[in-house]
Amino acid sequence: MSDDVQDLAIKAVNVSKEYDLKTHKVLALRDATFEVKRGESIAIKGPSGSGKTTLLTMIGLLDSPTSGSITIDGVDMTQIRENKLHEVRQKKIGFVFQAFNLMPYLTAQENVELPMELGGLTRGQRKERATELLGIVGLAERVDHRPTKLSAGEQQRVAIARALANGPSILLADEPTGNLDSKSKKEIVKLFGRLRREQGMTVIIVTHDDKVANDIGKVIRMHDGRLLTSKDAEFLQDEEE
Repeated sequence: MSDDVQDLAIKAVNVSKEYDLKTHKVLALRDATFEVKRGESIAIKGPSGSGKTTLLTMIGLLDSPTSGSITIDGVDMTQIRENKLHEVRQKKIGFVFQAFNLMPYLTAQENVELPMELGGLTRGQRKERATELLGIVGLAERVDHRPTKLSAGEQQRVAIARALANGPSILLADEPTGNLDSKSKKEIVKLFGRLRREQGMTVIIVTHDDKVANDIGKVIRMHDGRLLTSKDAEFLQDEEE
């Protein structure tokens, strides 16, 4: 564990998540312990059902762990009330999803403006901020286009711009390249890298793609709800071969 707490964006200690499905219980996450430094770029990789998305929802405060603790910027989130958690999510965490989740009847600019509507900005300020963010993700010429007029890669860029709307320090992405062709995958991975370097963001993505994971940076591997050690990963790889 790192001794410099101030350098940590995220710290998880013995985080477990159990779901009660009435007929039986599922332990989706088992004693996950790890740290993410500020400005670090990490990929969480594993097969379907390994607990990747569950871990991301815990980090993103979309759900609470059954046991264990998650600390963001030095504050234990498991000790904070839900209304305060909402504030942390809104101000510190940006989310990107595989399915883009854009509003089809809104332009790219209007989609990016959505998260800002509760932030106290005027309409003019929201428009200016959205235009700036679309320029950052390379869509300065697409501000007035609706999703149906954009390629899949462009739609994901709009979704990334929207995730940046409130100036978060942490960007979480769940299979952000899953619906993209190889060229668009490369462009999105490069964009994540640029955001980390130029904006100082902490980037965590979930992926099943080896190349995407390796290009992102540090890789955390998962299997059956557990974070694997390097020896575990080597053993499983030998078993698959």
